[in-house]
Amino acid sequence: MEVHCAVGGPIPNLPHFQQNKQMPRGRGQGFKVIEGTPVIVDKSETKLRQFQPVWKGLHALSFDAYFKETVDESPLENHRIRRCHIIYYPEDGTLQVDEVRLENSGIPQGTFIKRHAIPRNRDKPADGNLGVEDLRIGDTVAVYGRRFHIVDANESTRAWLEKELGRLRAPAVPFPEAQFDQGRAAIMAKQKGTNHRILKNEMKIFAEAALGKTVDTSKRAGFMRYDREDDTIEVANMLDNNTGRDPYPLLLKRGRLAKDATRAYTWADLRVGATISVYRRPLLLVGADGHTREFYASQGMPLAPPIATEDAPEPEPPREVPPPTGFGSEEDSLASCTGSLVLSPPRRRRAGDASVLRFTARLDTPFEEDVGRQFVITVYGADNTVAVREPPRPNSGFWGGTFLTRSRARREAGGSGSSSAGGARGGGGDDVHLCLQDFACGVGGLVHMNGHPFRLTGADEGTKAWLEMHL
Repeated sequence: MEVHCAVGGPIPNLPHFQQNKQMPRGRGQGFKVIEGTPVIVDKSETKLRQFQPVWKGLHALSFDAYFKETVDESPLENHRIRRCHIIYYPEDGTLQVDEVRLENSGIPQGTFIKRHAIPRNRDKPADGNLGVEDLRIGDTVAVYGRRFHIVDANESTRAWLEKELGRLRAPAVPFPEAQFDQGRAAIMAKQKGTNHRILKNEMKIFAEAALGKTVDTSKRAGFMRYDREDDTIEVANMLDNNTGRDPYPLLLKRGRLAKDATRAYTWADLRVGATISVYRRPLLLVGADGHTREFYASQGMPLAPPIATEDAPEPEPPREVPPPTGFGSEEDSLASCTGSLVLSPPRRRRAGDASVLRFTARLDTPFEEDVGRQFVITVYGADNTVAVREPPRPNSGFWGGTFLTRSRARREAGGSGSSSAGGARGGGGDDVHLCLQDFACGVGGLVHMNGHPFRLTGADEGTKAWLEMHL
């Protein structure tokens, strides 16, 4: 809608007054998925929809190649061979170069050229992009000024080229070997233990080494490597956890080990059961790996079976239970020396005798300050625990309250003062802790509890009925 002024014509687009501003329009979608195939919708030629597949039936062709890189200021090499995989996608004409990763190469390897359409000549765009016709085994292809020598292709690539393009299968070209690569491969083989010249013998060390003013005669395990190429020996330690020894890796650095004043040890001197001297330290060879045994068998000197050197385990000393500390119950004292210090959930009461006996008692001692103190003793028959409480009295000099928290109370020598409790203990009792039968003496009896003698002076009606029933 246009707004006209009095003189005629539309109002110009003045600031803060733009009535005829065009509203933004959404762009048409040109990428769709029809019947599971991603397509690009082309509407420039006709009104009807025409579909052009993007990567339907995608095939990737993989070629093995290499390129030479000049190495300056190095006395070991003047060039280096870097191996790559050239991956070509025929559906969209893109190409990708991945470099083969080598261990400890010091070069950031992996994707060398990302996937995209690569021109044949950057200066002449009319020449087009690199295609499958430029990738042939034995030929050289230039990518951004770097020349890649194609030497081989995988089996699926060869089959696809033969079926689609009718290209005959060309023989593979070997990779050139650089002097630096050969030396590096030998070093890595020695580090990994894959050199066929290396023999590995397991051994036990019976060491008598002077350590200060003491002599260490314990058995120590290790393993030995022998290199037949230069007759060198290396001895390494095998330390267990918490041995108290310094964690040094080698007992003997690799080198020639003198047997006597005239010659050094060779592979013929190493046998299972033989003892060699490493600077006056005797080493007993007790076993060997499979490769070492195969080598000695090929030389007509089969090795003996392994020697068992494991000692019998030392008997554990008996565990002595310390006396109670006096803090908490006896179970609390035992938990501090056996098991874990983590608190366990409350234990479930046993379904035993559910009787609860209540007595009044006094201390039967000759001390004047304890005369007149009154206590209430509660005995729980379900778990044979005892609780003692002292009722508070004004001006008595004692606070009163809980005298003994409910727990298992220990029985002193002599047990109860009544003859009726001197027999076998019942009700789940034992010879150490009090139980219901210790209180069967009734009113007037004497009970020793945790070193305190209590004279029973009274009982409630339920306790009296229980005593009449069980006496």
